[in-house]
Amino acid sequence: MLREGRLVGPVVGLRYQTPTCSGFTDGEGRFEYRDDEVVTFSVGAVPVGTAPGAERLTVADIVGGVHGDPGRPAGTGPGPANIARFLQALDRSGTSDGSITLRSGTHEPAGDRLAGSGHGPVRPDPQEGIPAAIVDAPGAEPRLGTVVLPSRTPGSTLVAVVAAPLNPLDLVIASGTFHSARHEAPYVPGSECVGVVLDSDRYPIGSWVYAECHASPATPGTFATQVLVADEDLLPLPDGLDPVLTAAVGNSGTAAFMPLIENAALRPGETVLVLGATGAVGKLAIQVARRSGAGHVVGVARDRAALDHLLPLGADAVVELRTGESVEELAARLLAASGPVDVVLDGVYGLPLEAALQVCAPRARVVNIGNPAGATAQVPAGLLRGKQLTLSGFAGLHTPLRDKQPALTWLWSALARDELQVEVRTFPLEELPTMWREQAGSPHAKCVVLPGNADRPRSVPIRPEQTTVTPAPVLPGSAPACDRPASFAGSPDAGESAA
Repeated sequence: MLREGRLVGPVVGLRYQTPTCSGFTDGEGRFEYRDDEVVTFSVGAVPVGTAPGAERLTVADIVGGVHGDPGRPAGTGPGPANIARFLQALDRSGTSDGSITLRSGTHEPAGDRLAGSGHGPVRPDPQEGIPAAIVDAPGAEPRLGTVVLPSRTPGSTLVAVVAAPLNPLDLVIASGTFHSARHEAPYVPGSECVGVVLDSDRYPIGSWVYAECHASPATPGTFATQVLVADEDLLPLPDGLDPVLTAAVGNSGTAAFMPLIENAALRPGETVLVLGATGAVGKLAIQVARRSGAGHVVGVARDRAALDHLLPLGADAVVELRTGESVEELAARLLAASGPVDVVLDGVYGLPLEAALQVCAPRARVVNIGNPAGATAQVPAGLLRGKQLTLSGFAGLHTPLRDKQPALTWLWSALARDELQVEVRTFPLEELPTMWREQAGSPHAKCVVLPGNADRPRSVPIRPEQTTVTPAPVLPGSAPACDRPASFAGSPDAGESAA
């Protein structure tokens, strides 16, 4: 006898199949089956779960090991929480009532993973592949197109992109002027994202991850609905994090934390000067320095209105850069605001750095992360040796993700405790060309692409068996416990996100 069941939520548009029936769950989550039949649910070729037909099923019921996948022992496999995350990442309902709606097109990219030849995967045919942004040549703005991903191989993971930040690094690489990469052939840009695992040998399907991607013509980046990433370039996410904020503090957060805490070895009570303080990295640097016990924190940038927003973030003073000002004049104003400086996080280079060196205390540490104010700066030899300064550079692009993990753990823990303020603007993939131009002009928020959904995604679900996040490490003696991305048009408000 033909019977009707319902997948509660409801879960709409999920593919189901029995020996005699097949189709997609309808607007009420309904499916058909006959007596004694087992129902298999999937998204494209990705299995979601299997259960004996019943009038009412839940996601927990259909996940293998719960109801009758004889080939899988109970307690193994993705688990209900990961499958729920997987489905939520694909949800297009735009609601927060627990319902999940999958559009018909979801089943092809998520399951079939149209494979390319591996030779220049960007294809011009809009009927092939998955939606993606494409930069056709150095200096070109991105356009919306499609990409056919290479076949997944052992050692790589296919990820559904939920949130992908637009970083100054993406713009400078696309411009063809970056010091470490230039792409003559078309490619998909995007250097990082937060997403959900679709296929992997190492990570559970449906699990949330942070991913880094070295985009190139042979390796499509994160400005697409899916991305293929090497396993070592992924980190599992703690539970309960906002995916958009988590993505927003990736590149920018590590470029603030690692130079201050690891390279400069910031000590409690020291004075910190942040050059380019109103950019994405700079605003996070102000907060990292304050939360790590800095005694005095000073932000420096050109935009007076944006500088005023640094005071609630933890800055003790701010200094506005003035057009036509000399090194000596700027140095005098810096000294008045900061006194002798122990640590300089330099996101601008050029004249502001020259002035900052003048106010450095003996044995001060200076770390450069960008150079929008100029490619050169004069460093007097007598000043360098006389004060015994340490001058170094940090490049996130050349830093393995495993080395960034302590910084990311600190940042994610701070986010989980609502201890970091990060202003973001989200937008769909089709608006990337417009946002690309706004990024070049330094918008007053962190721009984050939502390739699959223009609506803000829900937070990473909390598993009942794991509800805590490892606390961020606090330096001995440290204090207890809005973004404005950088411009590359010469505005010294922020650097290259530590490229």
